[in-house]
Amino acid sequence: MEIKKVKSVDISTRNLIAAGETRNLVINGDIGAIFTVNIIKLDGTNKESYYDFNERSFTQEFTSKNNLNVTLESNSFLIPILFPADANGETYKILTIASEKDNTEFTNGQHILVKDIVQVGNTSVLIGLDPGNSFINKYTANPPSADVTTTGSTVSTSAVNVAASFTLTNANDDTNGFGLRLPPMVASGTVSSGDIASIVSFNIPNTYFYSARGATVDGTISNSTTLTVASVLFLAVGMELHQPSSGSFSGTPVITEINGNTLTLSSAQSLSDGVTFQCRAYGTQLIKTCFGYSPELNNFVAKNQILTTTVRTDTTLPESTGEVSLPLSGTRGISVGARFFGLNVNSNNNNNVIQTVTPSATEGAVTLEFTGGAGDYDAGPDDENQIKALTVAAGSKLEIRGSARIINITGNVVINKFPSVDTKILLDLTKLITHGTAS
Repeated sequence: MEIKKVKSVDISTRNLIAAGETRNLVINGDIGAIFTVNIIKLDGTNKESYYDFNERSFTQEFTSKNNLNVTLESNSFLIPILFPADANGETYKILTIASEKDNTEFTNGQHILVKDIVQVGNTSVLIGLDPGNSFINKYTANPPSADVTTTGSTVSTSAVNVAASFTLTNANDDTNGFGLRLPPMVASGTVSSGDIASIVSFNIPNTYFYSARGATVDGTISNSTTLTVASVLFLAVGMELHQPSSGSFSGTPVITEINGNTLTLSSAQSLSDGVTFQCRAYGTQLIKTCFGYSPELNNFVAKNQILTTTVRTDTTLPESTGEVSLPLSGTRGISVGARFFGLNVNSNNNNNVIQTVTPSATEGAVTLEFTGGAGDYDAGPDDENQIKALTVAAGSKLEIRGSARIINITGNVVINKFPSVDTKILLDLTKLITHGTAS
């Protein structure tokens, strides 16, 4: 019997867009050639589903509707194939099977031809804040401010700019409402701890941001610097280990070497089998190494909102040394070590540095240790440099510097390439914020 030939199978194999599209499958061959077409969809876990040529959709179970049986009545056969919207990034296999029992084959003598089409997925990058598990109650919300999320194609070559803006608000209670404090650094350089009260803004380095990947201990270890994990996908040298599901880390161990599924750590640890933990890549360079995309974190700045309160009763700042209590109309956001400024407030020799805080939303007080000025409070009565007793009147407005109730964070994220999986970029607030105290 004469052998019939399937001469070509044509369909565009360029990447499918996530929104889906229709493509024509064209098969050329001899009249009378007999073949079957199957289209298989593989999801990210290689689970199969099958194209129903009647309904033009994919089914989980394989039935006769998933077979397209064709006998060529002309030299060319065409059918449109509907590829559905799918943002997960799937692979489609188009199988054309020449019927050997019906004496049909491809021109190369084979009986099966497979063409693959990849559907490009969309992934999301979330930019957010990590307050640290121990400090969640220091803020009015968890997370302290809403996340910013952007989504894009994993094969896009166009940079995406994302404006990020966050507002941190200190908790409104007597236990945690002692203010948020920025690090002792300004754009021009480092300042001494005695000048921390003047800090109103801080340029945030990109090493304060991280992306993380979970890992699972595979085998108990005791006081060991080597740790076997179930998978090292997305892990890299330089990542920090945090938040074990059971037990605790000694210090902050860092991955110094990866050999197969075994991690070498910077310090010895003890962990039980099955414990999960977080591996953090801090800074844009390590994020790129681990996750295969290159975010830019530009011009991130944290700024205090000016904090003010008022004096509740007339208070005299004395000529000599001694502790002074200053009643206020609310102490929220005020911390020990902050300074206060206002009419008749003496700022010589740290006279305006807050020593203790008695908290209240509407009342409360702060104390200061009045030291006068160097030698001035011992001066004679006619000395023009003598510090005189002054009254800070009830209703006087005081400005607090060195702690804040509200801090605004702004910056810009440029995503040059989206990662292969959804990813978070989190600002580690424990590196940025010190929480105020009452004493």
